[in-house]
Amino acid sequence: MSEKYKIINIVHSGRKGPRWETVTDPKYDDMRGCILKIGEIRQFKPINATIYGHPYYDTWRTSEVIGFSRDHDGAYILETVNTIYILEEVTQ
Repeated sequence: MSEKYKIINIVHSGRKGPRWETVTDPKYDDMRGCILKIGEIRQFKPINATIYGHPYYDTWRTSEVIGFSRDHDGAYILETVNTIYILEEVTQ
């Protein structure tokens, strides 16, 4: 598993909006296409990541992790309490 992931999409987990609906909150603006460098992923713990390619943020903190898996299309699904991040592995 990589430690760097490209953000493909950010969707609601169902807590703050309909599950799988794209998040439109302005704090997530410009995050799609950015690279997250993620250290250890532990269930029930937040992630503190370095973010590359964002005009304002250098770091990003998620809410607590519910799960991290790979879907049938090969995308990684990082589900947190508030948000689901759809990610693509960066191998370079």
